[in-house]
This record gives sequence, C-alpha cells and structure tokens, in this order.
Amino acid sequence: MESFDPFGKPLASVKVDDLGAFQNVAEGWFVEYKRSAPSVPSIAKSISSFANHFGGWLLYGVAERDRLPESFPGISVSDAPTFEAQIRDAARTFIHPTPYFEVRTLAGPSPLLGLEAGRAIVIVRVPEGAAPPYIHGHGKIYRRVADASDPKAETDRSVLDLLYERSRVARKRLRRRLAYLPLLSQAEAEAPYVQLFLLPDPTQDQGFVSAITHEQFATEMKRSSEFGIPLETTYPSATGYVARQIGANDPYSRLLTWEFDLDGFCSVTLPIRTGDPQISPLYKHAAAFAAMLSGHLSARVLDLNLLLALLAACVEKYLQIAQLAGVPRPYFVKARVVNVWRRVPFIDTLSFLAAVEQYGIPVIQYQQAFAPPSLRGDTLLEITQPPANLDSQARTILRGLSPFARIIEALGVPLHAVGDIDKFQELLDATRRAIEVHRGEIGTSPS
Repeated sequence: MESFDPFGKPLASVKVDDLGAFQNVAEGWFVEYKRSAPSVPSIAKSISSFANHFGGWLLYGVAERDRLPESFPGISVSDAPTFEAQIRDAARTFIHPTPYFEVRTLAGPSPLLGLEAGRAIVIVRVPEGAAPPYIHGHGKIYRRVADASDPKAETDRSVLDLLYERSRVARKRLRRRLAYLPLLSQAEAEAPYVQLFLLPDPTQDQGFVSAITHEQFATEMKRSSEFGIPLETTYPSATGYVARQIGANDPYSRLLTWEFDLDGFCSVTLPIRTGDPQISPLYKHAAAFAAMLSGHLSARVLDLNLLLALLAACVEKYLQIAQLAGVPRPYFVKARVVNVWRRVPFIDTLSFLAAVEQYGIPVIQYQQAFAPPSLRGDTLLEITQPPANLDSQARTILRGLSPFARIIEALGVPLHAVGDIDKFQELLDATRRAIEVHRGEIGTSPS
C-alpha cells in the first residue's frame, strides 16, 4: 500500500490553509485527529503505529465526529513549543528504536478552517519506518486499523514476522549501497581518499525516482560554492548522473567525482592531500609538527586541513541538488576513508599538536574504515540545521563538522582534540587558513 500525501510538497512548505486537504479525510490507516494534547505514552502509541505500517499524519487541535474533522479549534500558540517537545520526548523515551518523524506548528488565523488567531494546529508526519517493529514502552507493537480512530496492539505472529522481514530487507539494501567502492587505476590504487555518502533514508523503499534533468543537474554542479569546487564535467550514467572536477588534471584519474543516483543516493570521492605540510607557508603549526616527526614519514602525511571545507561544500551542494530533485527528507551522511595504511594525519591546530604530544604520533594501521564504523542504519549522521547566530561561512563549515569529526577519529586523532564544539573556532581558523593556502587551486581537484 502506498503512503498518503495530502499536500504534494514538503511539510516545511505547508501553510495553515493547506490543512483543508484533510476536511474530507477519515481517520484510519493514514490519519489520526486529536482535539487536545494527549499523554506522552498515547503520543508514542500513535507514532509507533504509523511507523510500523504505511506512515501517516497526526493532527492535534482537530475535533472529529464519526472519524471525520468536525472543526479546527486548535491549541494555544503559547503551548505549542512545549507540546512539540513532548512529542519528541515521547518518541525518544517510549519507542524503540526511535523512528524518524517531522513536527510542524501551523498558527491561525485561518477563516477557511475556522481557526482563530492565537490558536494553532500541530501536525506530525510519520513516514513508514525503516527498522520495524517499533516497540512501545509498554512492551506492545501497535498497528493501524482501517476503520478505527486509535491504533491497536498487534498479536498476529504472521504480521510481526512481516515487520521483521521488512527490517531485514531494508538493512541488507543499505549494506549493499554502502559497500560500493569506486574502481581505481593501477597508478592511483594507493592514493588516499574519502568516499562521502549523502543520502535520504535509504531503507524506506518508497520507489522514489527524481525527474531532475541532466541540464538542471549540470547547472547546479557547475555552480561554485563558497569554497569553490565547481564540477564542470557532467554526463548521465546508468542510474543517474556523474559530475567531475577535472580542471588541468588528467581526466583518466579518479579526481573529485560525484555520482548521483535518481533515488537520491550520492557517492562523492574526495582525494586527500599528502606530503610535507611545511610547503604551505600560511600553516601556523606545520614546522612544529615536522619537528615531532623528526624527519620521518613526512611524505606520508595526510594534510586534512582542507577536508572540512570540502565536506561542508559537498553537504551544501547535496542539499541544493536534493531540493531541486525533490528528494524526500531526512538527509544523512556517512564516510569511508580508503588507502590510509601507515599514513600520519595532520591538522593545523594547537589542540591537535597537544594530542600528539600527549599520546604520540598516530600511524594508521588499516587500509580503509567507515566513519562512523559499521554499515548499520543507526550509524548514519543526520544533516541538521546549523545555529542561525553564526556567519554564513561558519554555518556552511559547521555542516561538515559531524562527518569530519568521525573521519579524523578513524584516522587516529582523538575526537576531543578537534571535534569538540568548544574547539570549533580554532578548527574554523585552521580551515580558513587552508582555504587561503589553496585558494588558487580550490577550483581544481586536490592532487
């Protein structure tokens, strides 16, 4: 059964008058109405039941009669933030595993609905869950019933088996997608790189296929971000499109390559710079780090200082492409580092040098690793909105901080050395120095 979409657009774009789409929609498989805010366990029961089956919509502040909306009295606008927090708390504390959902408060007035000023409808969108069954804190698994207002506890063993099978198939699908490794030539077989995965929730098999055209894709890929990285060469593939940043480099090398599938799944190859960082005069701590190496291993240093900017630019570009292509939210990111055996990381911050002085020089002992580790769906990092009180460049860079922190951890750098939010300004300054160091090259692929 397909999911029910009354709006045909993202929840973030929905206006209060759009709720008129529900006026002739009865409660049952896909919709549930509540006049007032119920208890936290009751909220969790409703959310888990939708996640266990076909997804659906919860509307709070709607009075129903015979399962149809009778009026839209709403709840107090001043109470809405607290109620939204209760909804999130209900899912976090009463549902295992916690499903994805979206919450939006739509405030009046709306003459169309009869919703007065100062009153609001709180709407919750719950997609079909990726990892069923979702078990309520009371130990029950709830399901929707076609002709009933409230969810019912599931006791049919065959239905429960189907839920577990759906979860197993979804996990297998995700592992297969993340196991993909690009083919490399013999000449670049040992070149280190980051493989960045950007994706919507891949375990929800909704059959989404984007209608984005090659021309639209090429236009966005060629657009320069705040940190450069325009991808000037684009062409279609068997499953979507490919974009590459060739510049003056050999087009037969892997270089910075972006592979976008029409279901929204994306794999980006980001080569990592190697060699002695002292050749970059704007680096503040390269000489001190070289002294720690005592002349050894300088050729095998991984210069990670531009990586954060590249990750941030990729995340920002994916958000633009995803919006243009109509890729459904939420969006996630995961990374893999490849060809890093016996390499030494370098980050141009005092915190990194202090960690090296305290713990010694990290020499990576494996060829590749996922960041975060494992292929499980719960290790995907959700792309979230950065704080609005930062400047534009800092907000963009912050989007890349989460995958960057997990990558450097995989490369032997203690997470607290640069990944803590209180060290963000120091890391931001180092990233800005790296951008200046490579300003003339940032429009071409790192080599």
